[in-house]
Amino acid sequence: MTQAASMASYEATHFYAQLHELLSRLSPPCRKAALEQLTTLERQGLEAWMLSSKSYGRGCQARCSGIRPKKTSCRAMPAMRMASSGAGSSVVTFSQRTLKGTVSRWYYAVVCLPGLHILSRMRRDRALAVDDSKVLTWTKRRVREASEKGHSFDEAVREALTLHSGSTGTRAQKRRPKAGGTVLEPRKLQLRFYAAVELGGGFSTMLRAPCCYNLEEALTARSRLQDALNLQGSALTRLSFSHCTEVLERLRCTHRALYQEAVGAAAASDRAFGRVQRLVLQKRAKRGWDQLRRLLRKRRAEAQMKQVRARLDALGLKAYEGLAATNLLVFYCLKECCIWLGFCLNMLDCLIVTSSRGRVTDG
Repeated sequence: MTQAASMASYEATHFYAQLHELLSRLSPPCRKAALEQLTTLERQGLEAWMLSSKSYGRGCQARCSGIRPKKTSCRAMPAMRMASSGAGSSVVTFSQRTLKGTVSRWYYAVVCLPGLHILSRMRRDRALAVDDSKVLTWTKRRVREASEKGHSFDEAVREALTLHSGSTGTRAQKRRPKAGGTVLEPRKLQLRFYAAVELGGGFSTMLRAPCCYNLEEALTARSRLQDALNLQGSALTRLSFSHCTEVLERLRCTHRALYQEAVGAAAASDRAFGRVQRLVLQKRAKRGWDQLRRLLRKRRAEAQMKQVRARLDALGLKAYEGLAATNLLVFYCLKECCIWLGFCLNMLDCLIVTSSRGRVTDG
């Protein structure tokens, strides 16, 4: 009995810790609406858990919910994950319609590295853009190889682009891919760079800095965005609402400063960041609501099954240990149906007897 009580206490503590964590992720209006969905017993249990866990310090919530607090160091990761940005580069078609109705098409190659997008020059001929794509794919492969050897991201990108300078004239250089019919040189390709960070997964929640034609400026912008994000881009959906708001505000100031330094106007930054922030908060709210519904549904289903077992025990029915909870519920429902069926049959017999007596009396 003591073991069952301790297990029930542990399950309740775990449930209220998860409930408190999910509520902390929601915005104040959504949190208020979620609290209204709780029953009286659930609200009272949550208040009791918060009062009891307050004395354990700031890390009590993480200990009870089984989640370890993550380190938020600004140092670069030793190994990059290149699989998330695709296996190679691609060719993008840019179409422009004039006032006369004619359509002009341009082509350019793009490759996505972690936190950095590299674009080639605009080409009229798609075959030349395909050659640029092969070169950028080779560059990405060199960056991956250098990062696996322990080099930092900045060093790997500089080395990969320096190998295309054409100053050595070695045999390996002659076998390198060519862009536009000539050996790749950054000044001939007219490369463009975009520093980018992902805030929620997917292209819609990607925030990009202004376009740079200088690699060093792009790497500096990438470093500033990552320092503002503090390696928490993929963890924004798991942070509390106040912490997430703080990270987004720090990122907004950095993004606005980059636009102010590059183009001298912050209006474009406000529009881009406002769109991304709105999508990130919408995804956070939707994911938090879904997790909260699943948690409450599971908790209430377990409570209902406990009530069914208690009622079966009160009726003197012994549940076998190997019988699943669903089988108990089905057995209980069948029993209730049989009782109602017997009652209906008795009522039908009474009606038949009453109608037959009336016919005999009339005859």
